[in-house]
Amino acid sequence: MTFGTKAVPITSKAHAVWIFLCGLMMGAMDVIPGISGGTVAFILGIYEELIGAIRSIKFHAPSKIAWQFLGCLISGIALSFLSFAAVFDYLLKQPDYRIYLYATFTGLITGSVIYLARQMKAWGFKEVIALLIGALIAYKLTDPSLLKLSFEPHYDVEMALSEPAANYKNGILQNVSQSQLEVMLAKGWVNDSTVLYENGVKSSIKEKAIIAATPRLNLWAIVCGMIAISAMLLPGISGSYLLNVLGMYGTAIAALADLGRSLRHFSFDLDAFMLLFSMGIGIFFGAILFSRVIGWLLTRYHAFTIALLTGFMVGAMQSVWPFWSYEFKYNPLKLAESPALSVIEPILPTIDSNFFISILFFVFGMAVLFFFEWIAHKKNSKT
Repeated sequence: MTFGTKAVPITSKAHAVWIFLCGLMMGAMDVIPGISGGTVAFILGIYEELIGAIRSIKFHAPSKIAWQFLGCLISGIALSFLSFAAVFDYLLKQPDYRIYLYATFTGLITGSVIYLARQMKAWGFKEVIALLIGALIAYKLTDPSLLKLSFEPHYDVEMALSEPAANYKNGILQNVSQSQLEVMLAKGWVNDSTVLYENGVKSSIKEKAIIAATPRLNLWAIVCGMIAISAMLLPGISGSYLLNVLGMYGTAIAALADLGRSLRHFSFDLDAFMLLFSMGIGIFFGAILFSRVIGWLLTRYHAFTIALLTGFMVGAMQSVWPFWSYEFKYNPLKLAESPALSVIEPILPTIDSNFFISILFFVFGMAVLFFFEWIAHKKNSKT
């Protein structure tokens, strides 16, 4: 891994393919709450190239933008979003598969923390303080209790579904956010006369003046996109996790799935596209602004910043802990599907076959990290 704040030019087809694959892996991880694309960029050794490439975006000097690097990376990320959203959606619904998946991520991140710590020439007082500050910030930002925060009204909705679930009892779908309800109204799953309960008070969609989501720029989605990309650029802090906290993760994943499904059937879901386009605007401008902050820190306080970013990865490891209690809940944006696994809080593992299998996946994750380190070392030794 080389440290600097400039994007390395694409020098060969092999280099272009490598950056595309990095984008593919970053996109796949960004789909999952708890995994940061910035962490993957660190693991793959392209983090500072990424920051440098984003910082190269200057509207008054388009010739200086790292078009090749950004084109290869963004192509990989976009393809990954459309391709892997459904795969990870399936894996995360299976209790055993979820444990194995997160055990692998824990191994990857543990290996990357060890690797980054070895890159530091010396650990002085300032670097240790930076590590502790980063760990504390990331620990607080990935606290499971944040998921209970609400930034919009939530309702209990009367409707008929096929089977009971943790959030569907006695004909009531519980705790549906207003943005989810707007999408449900647009999809025809509810109507103006559908009965709602807010804090036990009965009303209807019409009485609450809730309107169907329409194909338009969504200001809240733009704000969420800016917040998410700021987190994604920080190793350890998951943009998807913060989207979950902000109430936008389920909406975004559903939009991705809907858009991908429509494209596979040679049609175009304008509603899904406009929501994703709105988030894309936020991601674009958020990346430009936040990359300059990180680049400035890396340029002037390099060792301090690397220690701080390492701390982010350490503190955020609670979000990739494989063992959680769980329940099965309906996703309000995927009511045609069966209730899906939803985690509640981290727990200590039971010593059984799953525990020992998860250890194997943890070791596998670390082995993959050190394999990437070996590849990066070989690549750097040739340049």
